[in-house]
Amino acid sequence: MHTPSSTSHPNTHRDAGAPETRASAWSSLGGARAMVANDAAAHPMRDPSTDTGSHRGGWPRSLLGVLRNAVVGLALLSAIPLALIGSGRAVVTRDSVRLAAQISRVDHLRVLRAPINPAISPQEAGAALRRLSTTTPTDYLPLQSGSAVHDRPWQRIELSSDIFPTMRTPQFKGPAHFMVIAKTVNGYNAKEMAYLREIANAPIWKDFDAVATAASVDLVGGMSGTTSSSEVPISRYPSIGFSGNKQLAFAAVSRAAYYEASGDHAEAERMLRTLVSYGFTLIDQGAGAIDAMLGRIIVDIGRDGLWHLYTIRGRNEESVLVKPLPLAASVTAPVWRSATDIAADSRLPRSVRLDALSSLSLQSCGSLRSVLTGPSAATKSAISGARASMVRYPSEHALFDLIERSVEHGPELDYLNAYNPIVGIAQVVSAVTGNPRVANCTVLAASIKPN
Repeated sequence: MHTPSSTSHPNTHRDAGAPETRASAWSSLGGARAMVANDAAAHPMRDPSTDTGSHRGGWPRSLLGVLRNAVVGLALLSAIPLALIGSGRAVVTRDSVRLAAQISRVDHLRVLRAPINPAISPQEAGAALRRLSTTTPTDYLPLQSGSAVHDRPWQRIELSSDIFPTMRTPQFKGPAHFMVIAKTVNGYNAKEMAYLREIANAPIWKDFDAVATAASVDLVGGMSGTTSSSEVPISRYPSIGFSGNKQLAFAAVSRAAYYEASGDHAEAERMLRTLVSYGFTLIDQGAGAIDAMLGRIIVDIGRDGLWHLYTIRGRNEESVLVKPLPLAASVTAPVWRSATDIAADSRLPRSVRLDALSSLSLQSCGSLRSVLTGPSAATKSAISGARASMVRYPSEHALFDLIERSVEHGPELDYLNAYNPIVGIAQVVSAVTGNPRVANCTVLAASIKPN
């Protein structure tokens, strides 16, 4: 029987790394040495002097790889919120053109304004307006403290059933503004006259008349002081208080009704013309759309009161001027192509022009290009030109600083919906890139429900 030779044939040699070879090697005292020798032969040490360029600079190449991966990852992350913005859901525009047209519908009533009192300074009028305002301070923008809290008797007086029983509306606790003048021809009972007298004699009207008859009003300074933090989003800038001032206008008609019912027709007319003036003050001196629309409403309340007054007094020519406005707008105002056109039009009230400038922050989300590169040179030029022509007081310089910041950063809105991961991604992208428009425009887009 043939016995195998102890010497292995070259063609039948097995790698020491094979399992069976490792097992046999460890079974003998020289196994470990054999494995080390075989491994060293298979993986010889490299002589540093023979290194080629492919082996040099290992850590810089690794760092470049990390940076490359980070850039690619950031680009992929950015694509998610940018896709949402690019879908068109972030294209929201404030209709400044419609606002300008609506305000122009009452321009013919400017002839009814009360005479100007030149003794009232802009700052005095601004302080008076702050005392009339019902706006409360916010964490973002503390307001000027009012030195007086006015009593508003129409809010605290409870009317019994025999006081103006047929003239009640849900809008106002006192008599309806569109009825109280006309009803004076029938006279009022003693309780009703006592109510109207208390309204007419309220101390609040001193500040009201000061605002209405001032040549100009430092509204921004009166509300927020001469300086405003540049960190305040323009969307949170306070208005003068819509509901409280509308109630004040209703009460002003009751004030006029007292004088008309007392036979002082000239004073009744003066009260209503002062009301019209107050509305135009908000339009002409206001800081945005809310002030403009509130002023427009108050002008119309005063117009309606004058229409009833002229009608019952038989003053037909004046009543034609103040007749009710048609429901359908027939506006012959100029056509503005953009918000920058409105901002540059010196014929328009300040509140309308400032609203157009503020709306540019929304337009910064209108295209991916503006989101990535910021406002255009034309937009920046429009803001700069408006600042040069509109600013009168230090407080208004501060307001323009806020407008510029809002256009540069995009609309800074609170995201009130449940947590959206896309918003979170956008916030990360903005933090890394230093571009706040990505996050702000994503919040805007995420807040809009798709059609």
